[in-house]
Amino acid sequence: KVVLVMKRKLDYVAMAMKHYTEIKNKLNAAGIELERQQLHPFMDIFFTLMDEAYEKGYKDGRSNRKG
Repeated sequence: KVVLVMKRKLDYVAMAMKHYTEIKNKLNAAGIELERQQLHPFMDIFFTLMDEAYEKGYKDGRSNRKG
């Protein structure tokens, strides 16, 4: 299970980095300068959010198969 959780987190990072340029541009347009190194403290929040979304999707999918 630990390996699956770590793989999921790596997938989350890949998703976030795929959208990094867009996020950075929008923040810059709002007058907020942000570099990748500054994102680190927010990654725990991002991982928690993504894990909650994953678990909800998993539970919803299981309940839909039962019904």
